[in-house]
Amino acid sequence: MDQQEKPHTAPSTSPHPAPVEAVHPLLTTDPDQGPWLIMVVDDDEDVHRLTQLVLRDLRFEQRAVTFLHAYSGAEAYALLTQHPKTAVLLLDVVMETDHAGLELVRDIREKLQNHLTRIILRTGQAGLAPEFRVVAEYDINDYREKTELTSQKLIGVVTIALRGFRDLLAIQRLSSQKREAEERLEMATRIFEGALTAAEEQLNITKMVLEHAVEGVMITDAQGTILSVNPAFCAITGFATAEAIGQTPRILRSNRQDVPFYRDMWQKIAEQGYWKGDIWNRRKNGEAYPQLTTITAIRDQAGKAHRYISVFHDLTPLQARDQALHYAGQHDTLTGLPNRELFMDRLSQAIGHASRSGTRLLVLFFDIDRFQNVNNQWDYICGDQLLQEIAGRLREFIREGDTLARMEGDAFAFILREVRQPEDALVLVNKLVKSFARPFIIEQTELLITISIGITLYPDDGEPPLSLIKNAEIALTRAKNSGRNTYQFYKPTMGDQVDRRLLLEKNLRSALENQEFILHYQPKVQVRSKRIVGMEALVRWNSPHSGMISPGEFIPVAEESGLIIPLGEWILATACRQTQAWLAAGHGPLKVAVNLSPRQFRQPGIYAMIARTLQETGLPPDSLELEITESMLVDNVEEAIQLLDRLRSLGLSIAMDDFGTGYSSLSYLKRFPIQSIKIDQSFVRDLPQQTDDRAIVQAIVAMGKSLRLLVVAEGVETQEQWNFIEENNIDEIQGYFYSRPLSADAFVHFLQEKKSL
Repeated sequence: MDQQEKPHTAPSTSPHPAPVEAVHPLLTTDPDQGPWLIMVVDDDEDVHRLTQLVLRDLRFEQRAVTFLHAYSGAEAYALLTQHPKTAVLLLDVVMETDHAGLELVRDIREKLQNHLTRIILRTGQAGLAPEFRVVAEYDINDYREKTELTSQKLIGVVTIALRGFRDLLAIQRLSSQKREAEERLEMATRIFEGALTAAEEQLNITKMVLEHAVEGVMITDAQGTILSVNPAFCAITGFATAEAIGQTPRILRSNRQDVPFYRDMWQKIAEQGYWKGDIWNRRKNGEAYPQLTTITAIRDQAGKAHRYISVFHDLTPLQARDQALHYAGQHDTLTGLPNRELFMDRLSQAIGHASRSGTRLLVLFFDIDRFQNVNNQWDYICGDQLLQEIAGRLREFIREGDTLARMEGDAFAFILREVRQPEDALVLVNKLVKSFARPFIIEQTELLITISIGITLYPDDGEPPLSLIKNAEIALTRAKNSGRNTYQFYKPTMGDQVDRRLLLEKNLRSALENQEFILHYQPKVQVRSKRIVGMEALVRWNSPHSGMISPGEFIPVAEESGLIIPLGEWILATACRQTQAWLAAGHGPLKVAVNLSPRQFRQPGIYAMIARTLQETGLPPDSLELEITESMLVDNVEEAIQLLDRLRSLGLSIAMDDFGTGYSSLSYLKRFPIQSIKIDQSFVRDLPQQTDDRAIVQAIVAMGKSLRLLVVAEGVETQEQWNFIEENNIDEIQGYFYSRPLSADAFVHFLQEKKSL
């Protein structure tokens, strides 16, 4: 873990070291006041650290989160026994320990009788989703493969689970309130029974109780004529005292209960002397309402009933709150659209209907391209406003019977019933694209938004709801990887690619432990002197199973999974240590360039990690160059500048890699504390024949020189390219024209030869 403030967590009895030490001081307080408690159950230490790293800044309803860690089902069971108000359980389905997966879920729900904790199942293995009936039986909140849970998706899934936990607590409190109302009714009934049969001196007390009670009271004679009512009766029913007395309780009848209901009720009163239950009555204005009622027979000395007392409590407020909670539990609070839980229920119903009718069903997932830029450029309030505007537009073309839901973050989903052929999906796609063609007005600024869409069909692409959702998300990912602003139908081969990615991530973890990575070094040559002045460190993966794996294949997986953090630290430390060894052997001066990935750059502890690495390896700071890209800087310019200034204070230099492929804004560039820019090889490849590339390269050189920056050309492979570069005063080059990336041994041999052009 980087050197930074550590979040608190509860202690674990696991032999594995917990990522943090202290017990949160609010851990044992009321769950309505303290932080939300999240338990991570996984036998992989990295999963604990990465999960806590992603969620540690999560806030839900102005409250933070704190963590419990368990490395086996037995540990999780013991911790839940101590902390039954755990809000969310992130559980690995398959662990190489006892008491894991669905067995633990069953024990939580059945043995512990814990129906509050929201359970999210995770797995690193594709195709292990539990059957939908199992998900429903054990009230599993969500199921995801670990590769699906990017940082934003994990935050979204956990936020939905926290909302469910909050609502269940509220429902539990409502149930408690109803029980309290029942107890008050019983107490009031006993008071009224005792008061009516007590001596005359108690009548004044009885009258005061009747007048101030919140429960309605009605007294009738043996024939059912109303003799007396209290003020609460009038307030609840709308009938004045004069209007009620002399009438029968039929003035309140709603006709929602049939004749057998009343026959059974009076039979029980005759046999047991009382009846208690829920009943629907009607107010004077015609409104039907529910009430909790107790009717008691008062008998004379001969044992014959001569009075009946009805005490009742209006359940309308409780029912309204219950309905509101039920609605809130199934709808997104921001947009009012169905949420993931209701979407799953509607999808199961739609599949059942399609199966019976022999029709097709379309499931469509889409999200907003580069939505995070909206939050970064403005703020989350503007992002929320944009989502509300989007939901409003989409409602315009929803057919009756179809479902539009907000799944999480900026992700939406459609269920389209009774689809005749796959091409029908394009009608909906065209409506979506047309809806987004008009700009959105946010903070008096026009925003043009594009979307990426994934499409899957029932029964063509699978039958279980979870499979259809997974396939739609796979197709959506393919659409985004294809350049965004497009759509993709699910194809079975996409699942194969997901399996390949899962296997790649699993092997990546093993590769880090087994030291399967090596560094190659590509020389950087000074154009004027034609001498080697440095090198770029490039990672290679020599897998014992698959041989050499291209960085283009495993680096994106490492970036998305978070493994780029430990891998990047290893690359930096290895490159610094090797360069220091070459300097000590007299091969200087040399400067090693190391790439920082976007995820590394956003790590809070990046400065401390680099400073520590320089100190431990002994490499002079001026012999290290960090390469960053333009896209890493524009999301939050001010924070990026502050971090770069801190890194520069160490004495190292900073280069902007792939220059020309991003924003290339001169107003930004002059503010960043960088020392060199590297012209992307896409502009060098067709030099000097391509006129546009010549003009772009010359413009970049002019810009760099005006800002007194070193200009480096990447991908130089021919004599003609070299001649153009030399003529245009470019300072340094990299490329196969001079040398391919070399192993450490080959590079030092190359240095010894001091080969020149």
